[in-house]
Amino acid sequence: GEGGGEEEAAAEEEAGGNGEQAAEESEAEEAAEAGSAGEGEESGGEGSEEGSGGSGELEPNDAVVARWGRGAGKPYSAVVRSVDGRSAVVQFDCDLSECTLPISRVSPMPAAGALPGWLTVGQSLEAVDPYASGRPLVWHAATLLEARRGPREGADDGLRLWVRYRQSKLGQWLRRRHVREQGTVGASGDSDALSPSPATASGKKPAARKRLKAEPKGTRLAVERLSAKAAAPGSEVWLLLG
Repeated sequence: GEGGGEEEAAAEEEAGGNGEQAAEESEAEEAAEAGSAGEGEESGGEGSEEGSGGSGELEPNDAVVARWGRGAGKPYSAVVRSVDGRSAVVQFDCDLSECTLPISRVSPMPAAGALPGWLTVGQSLEAVDPYASGRPLVWHAATLLEARRGPREGADDGLRLWVRYRQSKLGQWLRRRHVREQGTVGASGDSDALSPSPATASGKKPAARKRLKAEPKGTRLAVERLSAKAAAPGSEVWLLLG
């Protein structure tokens, strides 16, 4: 009986020791998992930061703010020429020079904010092609599709306008002096007041030189009433919405 009791006590002591060892091992495993999770969260955070400024958000002809120089760099207005992995080739508006920068130093140009009513996105206006070879510059009917605001650089207020010319359906980035209100004659920014484009003076090709815009897609509509008897109410037709 005494021997059996001693054996049972030894077994309980051994079981207790094993239990403590298992508990310690379990705690070590939990600590390791927590450390791995923390590292994963930190890595994920870095990935998110890179993603927010990653190449997936940049495309050729995007108006951007590019930081160039030592340290944080000085912000400049620029246009994306190409994107390759973690770097982008941009062309600076100030002198049309090109530079390859890390994606982290290139960000989309923010919206322009408050502007006169005739510069509202979607409005019709008149615009010149500042890179046209002929003189004097000709005013063309156009539509404003985007309005962005980059850094101010001297006399440049940073305003960038993406317009599409009505006739050619081509678009490019312009500055304030290249557009005017529809129907305006002799307005500020008229062709007589336009100075030669830096692209013309330097002979460099602008980054956002005309990009073809796709025609609107067909939209299916149900006909409710027709003045002509070419179709009955309820028929389906295909239209191009202007």
